[in-house]
Amino acid sequence: MEPGILLLEDGTVWEGISVGAKAQAAGTAVFFTGVVGYQELLTDPASCGIIPVMTYPHIGNCGITDEGMRSERSWCNAMIAKEFSRIASNWQAKESLREFAVNNGIVLLSGVDTQGVAKHLRVHGAQAAVVAAGMTDAAALRVKIVRSQPKLAEVSCAQEKVFSPRAEARLSVVVVDCGLRNDCLAPLLERGCALTVVPWNTPAGEILARRPHGALFSSGPENPNELPELAATAAALLGNLPLWGIGLGSHILACALGGGFSEMKCGHFGLNQAVRHLAAGRCLSTSQAHRFSLAPEFRTPGVEVTHTNLTDGTVEGFRHEKLRVLGTQYYPDPRDAVYDEFVRMLNAQAN
Repeated sequence: MEPGILLLEDGTVWEGISVGAKAQAAGTAVFFTGVVGYQELLTDPASCGIIPVMTYPHIGNCGITDEGMRSERSWCNAMIAKEFSRIASNWQAKESLREFAVNNGIVLLSGVDTQGVAKHLRVHGAQAAVVAAGMTDAAALRVKIVRSQPKLAEVSCAQEKVFSPRAEARLSVVVVDCGLRNDCLAPLLERGCALTVVPWNTPAGEILARRPHGALFSSGPENPNELPELAATAAALLGNLPLWGIGLGSHILACALGGGFSEMKCGHFGLNQAVRHLAAGRCLSTSQAHRFSLAPEFRTPGVEVTHTNLTDGTVEGFRHEKLRVLGTQYYPDPRDAVYDEFVRMLNAQAN
């Protein structure tokens, strides 16, 4: 163990102890509200470019498991916590979080006043930051702070992948990989969908040529306002296929429908984001990872807002009945009714 620091772009410094990789990492510091879920956060491609500050004080006691991987690698280069567990108390664990961090080049900064950091970010907003292990010279690190935006080419697949359900496939879906979390595939496979995952820049003509029953735009890390070509692809599919977008994918579909976006002050990162399902009149506890939200004036004709965030009132879900479009800004649970609604749209397309 050796000293380390977290330096924010406003000059604020927090000192701690490095217990992960001996490296430096730059990104956007955000706070993550979750007791568990650290492995899912690290391996979620939508986390590319962020430095999560964990609000729960003790992180890592479950270790790293095969089931907890949301992709094939870690996308966060650093993580901040009050304390990282020295052991993994879990029969499924393959290695401890500290071992995983060292093996994957992730800087872990322990002993930090994470409550203080979270309060600072909540007041002043998410900020560009740098984390350094084995270094405490803030002045020398300041030049490392840059506002960089991940590119979809970094997180998207390079070649198509095919997934088949155990039973006979009744429906086919093209999944546009904008930074795909693998756990969103299983619920569709269980509902009889054959899935073809394609790179983010696949043209609309190629998608339609496959004659699928629908298309899913996945979650991902980038600014939706900087992806006009992807919005154009979605716009070309409108009315031809049922479409569903999750996370960034919902932003892309909203752009295709004429919606705009703004960067949130703090973003939504955590496992306990309260979302109200307006039609059902009940609340969902959701997992989210995004820094952009739909503009409040998003009231395109035909678009119905289906879900809102109970904390800040932002739009979390929408539907366009005529064009057969669904959007969920949060990560839906496998039992979420939105899966069944999308499958109903696919069945209607097939018939």
